[in-house]
Amino acid sequence: MGLLKRIERNINARKYDKAIEESSGLKKICLMVRNQGVEFALNLSKGSNDSNLSLEMMNVLSTQMSFAEFFYTTLNDLFEKAGGSPDEMFEDLANELYEDYDKRRLIASRLFGIALGIFMHKAASISDTEISKKGISKLIESSRIKEIFKGEINNSFSSMMNFYDDPVTGAGTEGTIASHDLGVVAYSIVDMKLGGKHFADLTYMMAAITAEALAYRETSVTNFEVEGLKKARLLESKYLLLHSHHNRSSSS
Repeated sequence: MGLLKRIERNINARKYDKAIEESSGLKKICLMVRNQGVEFALNLSKGSNDSNLSLEMMNVLSTQMSFAEFFYTTLNDLFEKAGGSPDEMFEDLANELYEDYDKRRLIASRLFGIALGIFMHKAASISDTEISKKGISKLIESSRIKEIFKGEINNSFSSMMNFYDDPVTGAGTEGTIASHDLGVVAYSIVDMKLGGKHFADLTYMMAAITAEALAYRETSVTNFEVEGLKKARLLESKYLLLHSHHNRSSSS
């Protein structure tokens, strides 16, 4: 049985490599980065209090794959409908990622940070808890992930938290299309930068909004996983957080 599994895995790997070789532009980029976050999921599987976050991080990886699929596919379709040629527009990036494995991991780390934000926000929403941003940051910093990837995961996660917390242009508001934070992550996963407080191009924003909404809807969080996140101190009671903030303010 073990031999058959290895043979099947090798066949699937060859099919995947062939699919990458035969694709171009955004489709090629998507194939190369969508499931490139396994190392990040594995390295973030050990939380505080000897908690095991393997299941939670595998679900973050699943969210990464969903977001990538929705984002790159939507972006490709939008450019084609506008009369553009996404294959030509993103040919250089696709070729660079094909030749540079570390660059693939860089884009993937940004995607993983986005997915982590989506997963944690949904977990907090269904359990009426607050996300411990310090806890997430500590989890990332204490992992064995390469420093540059740690920074990218943290940055994308922080941008998603800002997006969810923003009452004016955040998730669920009428101003979402003008969200600077969502624009930052949208640009980052096509290796572009959105400087200052500039607004992202509408095409990228539409792709990001669509991808976030669909990936959020598909993300599954169970009560078991919520309890695991609580044990790892990544989710905390709103009352306890409020009480903690009050005590710090009183002592200062």
